[in-house]
Amino acid sequence: MYDIIQNWKTHVQDFPVMSSFSKVISQVSLFNQEEMVKVFVKNLTNNLYVSVHSVEQRNNETYNKIYIDIDSKDLQKAFTDAKTFAEWLERNNFTYRCYFSGNKGFNFYIDFPETHIDNYGMRMNTFIKHIQNKLGLETIDVSVSIDNARISRVPYSLNTKSGRMCRPIDIHTFEYDNKDDKAVVIPLQKKLCKPFVDFFLSLGIADEFKAITYETPPASSNSETTLQYILDHANPNISEGSRHNIIWKILLPSMVQLGWNEEQILDGCKTYYTKVFNKFPHEEKTWVRQQIKLIKYKQIYPMRLDNFRMAFGLTGI
Repeated sequence: MYDIIQNWKTHVQDFPVMSSFSKVISQVSLFNQEEMVKVFVKNLTNNLYVSVHSVEQRNNETYNKIYIDIDSKDLQKAFTDAKTFAEWLERNNFTYRCYFSGNKGFNFYIDFPETHIDNYGMRMNTFIKHIQNKLGLETIDVSVSIDNARISRVPYSLNTKSGRMCRPIDIHTFEYDNKDDKAVVIPLQKKLCKPFVDFFLSLGIADEFKAITYETPPASSNSETTLQYILDHANPNISEGSRHNIIWKILLPSMVQLGWNEEQILDGCKTYYTKVFNKFPHEEKTWVRQQIKLIKYKQIYPMRLDNFRMAFGLTGI
């Protein structure tokens, strides 16, 4: 257990961060590593997540890593893309960490010295578009990867969908298909790669993403039309991350903007969840109630559908 705790302490070093875990319905803020270890140990048998970036980093636009999620229903396809991306990083002497999610994909972290990065989402979109075009990658979950408020699985925690662990991959062998989840713990190392962040910033922001704006609320009539369209055309075939982003960035803010009460919002979410996830479990209802309060408190406006499609490269909604 000591080795796993050391991995956690390497994985999360910036605070405060948000942690969430399922089965036990909870979402908590963590302010230091001691607090973090207690929460993680207590919830090892749950789906356990933690913020990729700290609250302070997001507020100050200073980051020390990027996160790329490669995910597919066809695990072999995701593995091929992950291996291709890893080889590209190595050819360019860009150091990285990679974890097997325990189910359908792979998570990459590229660490670098803390750097001011404005317009994080637009720059991530530009970088992802660059490597997709250059390497022919098809399984990057864009909506997850560009989100600076993203939470990700904690290494050596259980993925309850598969019953397997999220585990770091030995980047020298890139082997992940070890059925024995009690295998030797791989020491986790962070190597800060300044050449990568220099390259990342040198890409700038592609013109197609500069057109995306989030600052002003759409007209209520537009929100109502968009909301009805998404409920009528809910698509279960887009990635799970994209489905959740639709809920967070469009559905819930639209319902709040239109003055729906909690019962109406839960009914609307039930319609969408049932169509795209085949269920609307109790823990998701609890999460929705939390987000309603947050959206009202922070005055989060719904994202325009065209902007959403452009930002996340989606046409199936």
